[in-house]
Amino acid sequence: MGEAVLAQCFASDVRISNLSSGAAVATGQKKVASTLAKAPAGHPKASKTVFVESSGSATSLVLGFFAPGEAPGFGPRGLAKSTDSCCNPRALALLMRTEGGRLNHVWFVEDRSGFGLGDGGHAELVRLDLWADVMAVVRESLAPSAVDACVRHVTFHLNHYAVSSDGLGLGLGETSACETWYGEVSKEADHYFANPKASTSS
Repeated sequence: MGEAVLAQCFASDVRISNLSSGAAVATGQKKVASTLAKAPAGHPKASKTVFVESSGSATSLVLGFFAPGEAPGFGPRGLAKSTDSCCNPRALALLMRTEGGRLNHVWFVEDRSGFGLGDGGHAELVRLDLWADVMAVVRESLAPSAVDACVRHVTFHLNHYAVSSDGLGLGLGETSACETWYGEVSKEADHYFANPKASTSS
């Protein structure tokens, strides 16, 4: 994909940051797009994703888990050189935030637990060390302002693409496994108030 096309995916002030430390390793639409345009050919292919959304906000987040080599252009230190992606691949998690249809922040962290490579679901996800950092970003991004409501309802959808079945039993094709749960976020804390519900999605 060309640099000009890639640039349209990002906000002008896009940032690439370490999820654990918060340190930014790249800023600006031109810098990010030019680096990714030089990455090895291929499209990112997540093994699991967690979509985070709220009806009261124009902001949405996606947490993607990637097997080694399945996130071209990204590595354990952020935007990757071709040698990082091809010769020293790592399992990664990328947390992406969009507003107005464009990515304005991407956080990266190595998936040291191997969650993205295994069969674990919601119960295992929320026990990961990185989940606390993810929820800190969710609160920052989706928690209501002081003039708004005290809390905001948030929906989480975990899709596991390696697990599939003919969920309807009609022979119409397989679907990916999905778990959905709900919560509330405020500036100070988050609270889950519904148990995950397993389902399938096409």
